Amino acid sequence: MGRLETFRAEFLSGFKTERYVVTLAEGFSTAQQIMDVQIRQLCCRDIGGDHQRLSSVQTQHVGVTFKHILLPMWLAVYRYQNATYRILVNARTAEVTGDRPYSWIKITLAVIAGLIVAVAIFLLIQNSQGGR
Repeated sequence: MGRLETFRAEFLSGFKTERYVVTLAEGFSTAQQIMDVQIRQLCCRDIGGDHQRLSSVQTQHVGVTFKHILLPMWLAVYRYQNATYRILVNARTAEVTGDRPYSWIKITLAVIAGLIVAVAIFLLIQNSQGGR
């Protein structure tokens, strides 16, 4: 938040942008649901033991403020073999998140190749120890 800059129209020049699709109230409601799960988990962790029973958890949100910010990111959606995949790239950190297709054939072949290499190394070690 300390690195945020005041909005200037030239930041968006030449780029497509998205409008807000979630209102402040909807966003805060979603955030509360996420926070409630985390708070309950933290309460259970603080209690300790193998089994906890929380009859109630009372949370107060004090000093809540909202800030609309523009985030530099690229979104991409593509279809591959009748499935839709979405990718999000954070333009500031270059962190990439999203879904991608997996080729189970390639994964299986890689596992088999790894096993073959492991067996070959094992046999080489056995032969070198037996030859002494």
